Amino acid sequence: MECPNCTFQNMPGVKACLRCSTLLDLSSVDYIPPRASKNPIVRSLQSTGDSVAAGARSLADTFRSVSNAIRPTERFYDSLRVPIKHALWALVPGMPHALSASEGRRLFGRVVLGSWLLVVTLALYFYGSGVSAFLYYLAISIHSFSFAMIFSDNLSGKPASERLAVSIASYIVTVCCVYGPLLVVTRGLFQTVQISNMRPGNPIVDDDVLLYAGNWIRPSSYSRGDIVIARLDPETFRGNFFVTGMNIDRLIGLPGDRVESKNSTLSVNGIELTQDQLPLGSMVPDFDFVVPPGRFFVPPSALLWQVHGQDVAVQMIAMYVDAGLLTAEHLQGRVLFRLRPWSRFGQVKGAHQ
Repeated sequence: MECPNCTFQNMPGVKACLRCSTLLDLSSVDYIPPRASKNPIVRSLQSTGDSVAAGARSLADTFRSVSNAIRPTERFYDSLRVPIKHALWALVPGMPHALSASEGRRLFGRVVLGSWLLVVTLALYFYGSGVSAFLYYLAISIHSFSFAMIFSDNLSGKPASERLAVSIASYIVTVCCVYGPLLVVTRGLFQTVQISNMRPGNPIVDDDVLLYAGNWIRPSSYSRGDIVIARLDPETFRGNFFVTGMNIDRLIGLPGDRVESKNSTLSVNGIELTQDQLPLGSMVPDFDFVVPPGRFFVPPSALLWQVHGQDVAVQMIAMYVDAGLLTAEHLQGRVLFRLRPWSRFGQVKGAHQ
């Protein structure tokens, strides 16, 4: 048998060439690729099988890639494990370090805790102002820094990218788990407003900070004499323009009440108002009308306003009626306290005091 590779003449029946070892028996070798079947159904099944096999190989390669990417992440998370009591004490900034056995760590924890308490105290003192908002975010930064520091030992020698990731994650956790819910609850219960553009001589003056009921405790009904925050929309009424877009005054008329002002004397349903029911301002013109259903009368007696026209008296009466009749949606809430200045902290007193 002649070898097809080296043309050596081998003995019959030999399976491999004695000179170059080339296979001489090719009966067991398949054709690559195999011959396609003449049956279209068989060809379609073979094509589908090949596609499925290729997809399975691609999916397996993807799983291997993801697994290789996750393993370092899992090792990174494992390296950040700290005792559960440290994580719980981290709710109080600096406390995990303040309870440490190391004197240096205790000093660090006390400094962090003291700084945070100082910032929180100042934020409460300036509550309702821009300074308070700045101090709020500063308190978050101190707290998240304290939280990130409980992983300091675990991150020793780690790359800067991992330390940065822990710092960002600590800030996000602090905001989402502590300060975010606290802000939502606080705003749901209370709102603040810093007063501006008030007419001089009123019990509420410019730069006063008032605390009023938030959406969660907003009253379903109001009483005569309540001091309320009301939205003025639009700001122009019968040629009169209000400098501010809101009104702060007493509610003196409920739906269906007949409100009458004559010679600086106010009465509702024929009964003269008491001192704690009078509007805050002294600029009240003469008028006589009935409060429509679904409306409340809150006179803009303490606001600065400008008149454009000839007959000021007529325009002023029309302005009071138009701007003072408000729906429940315009009433933002009942004023609870005057927060600042601290020398006048407490409930707002009666008119002209």
